[in-house]
Amino acid sequence: MSNDIKIVIIVAFVLFVTKVLLVLAGRNKKEDTEILVLWILITAAASLTHNFYIVVFLLILIKIFFLKNDLSKNITAYFALWTIIPAYFIMDFPLSSLPLMNATFQRMTMVIWILPLLPKLLNQASLKGRRVLFDIPVLYLIAMGIVVAFSEHYHYQITTIGSVKETMQLFMDLVIPYFVIVLWADTWSKLKKVLFAFMLGGLALSVFGVLEAVLNWNVFTEMVFSGMLPVDETYKYRAFLRARASFPEPISYGVFVLITMGLSFAVMFRTKNQFMVKLLIIMIFLAALYAAQSRGDQIAAVLFLTMYFFYKMQSSSRFILLILMIIFLSVAGYIFKQQSPVGVNTDMEKVDKHGTFEYRKEMFFALLDLIPKHPYFGNTMYKKDPSMEKLRQGEGIIDPVNSYLAMAVELGLVTLFFFVLFIIRSARAGIGLVKYGYAVNNQLWVNLGAAVTATVMALSVALAFTSFSDTNPPVFWFTMGVARAIQLNLKKKLEIEKGKDEYDLG
Repeated sequence: MSNDIKIVIIVAFVLFVTKVLLVLAGRNKKEDTEILVLWILITAAASLTHNFYIVVFLLILIKIFFLKNDLSKNITAYFALWTIIPAYFIMDFPLSSLPLMNATFQRMTMVIWILPLLPKLLNQASLKGRRVLFDIPVLYLIAMGIVVAFSEHYHYQITTIGSVKETMQLFMDLVIPYFVIVLWADTWSKLKKVLFAFMLGGLALSVFGVLEAVLNWNVFTEMVFSGMLPVDETYKYRAFLRARASFPEPISYGVFVLITMGLSFAVMFRTKNQFMVKLLIIMIFLAALYAAQSRGDQIAAVLFLTMYFFYKMQSSSRFILLILMIIFLSVAGYIFKQQSPVGVNTDMEKVDKHGTFEYRKEMFFALLDLIPKHPYFGNTMYKKDPSMEKLRQGEGIIDPVNSYLAMAVELGLVTLFFFVLFIIRSARAGIGLVKYGYAVNNQLWVNLGAAVTATVMALSVALAFTSFSDTNPPVFWFTMGVARAIQLNLKKKLEIEKGKDEYDLG
């Protein structure tokens, strides 16, 4: 049996398991089945033909005959299939196939499915709703993204067409998806569909990760890297989807699993029905995070669980949870220090093979020293500084491994301020919903607020252990979009109670 057919069979099996888990958890929705069927169709087309244009043609057919102009179907399909299996690794996307952006599966679904509906989305949004487009932190971050696109780069020579492409990709990957969530999810029923879309994609990836871990990575090695890489090199790609696919690195995979697990809490634990199955689903998410072997994501997952239960508890019980959390982190920190594989004489050129603790420590202080040189708006060429040369890894890469410090050095403290403000505002949106839920004695709102608050906090911690690159920026903006939609929904609901507006509870 060829590897191409194996890919289709294994993906179909993973999606079948995903569907069974959702049904056992009490969610037997036709739209879930439809999305999973689309997933298999796209997988088969990509795997069996290895032709980018055939995949694009299939996306057009799906748009014409199934999704049509239905905002709900198009938006939920886009976010659920954003992590589709497979992506890059079974076919060569013609990276310069479009004049204004590099072609990826996600961008093609944006162009074919979402862009034609933007006028309809704006028309449906009320005048008050359109005001979310004028959001100072968001607009500043977008502006800085455009400035960076037209700035000198360390990795490659800047050109006008290259800068235009980067700007287009900024909007395709981050800006438009963020505003689609914020503008469309203006009721609980719509927001719930977005959350379930993320849960569907995240659960499928987690099932796949757990399957491969159980099989000791054999699926990935045999089907993708057979004859392409030495077996001892495959440790770099510890999961079926983490190499040249939607998630090029373990920590990127872990970040997505982390936020989809968090958003799953928002919709799964509204009731206690089928509790054991729901608990099994969460264990699958956690097992996938463990398999990713990214300590940053694992720490963030512990923080998520702590903060989720913290906000779900009555105030009288929260102190006990915090004490237990402090004890757990102290013990975990001691064990980690004792088991750290990095010795005093570790060769920094082999840091990617022996561990990254010392590398992160040296990078942390090196970046701190660079901030005062360009404090306000940063320096996109900071990696050319002589102090960075000693931190070059074996593959010739200088990886900041800390989103906040990298942003402060490259884009300046002003940008870091708006970025952190963006995160704080999102966390406050969830906390506000928790408080409202307790005030009106509605556990649905408490659960939603607790899950989103904990997800934002966990994501903010995970970003301290990785660079803000690859798939991390889209995942970040998706999460902030959900939090912003919650904030606007709560504001709208409070206006209803004052008799100023109408609200659809869904």
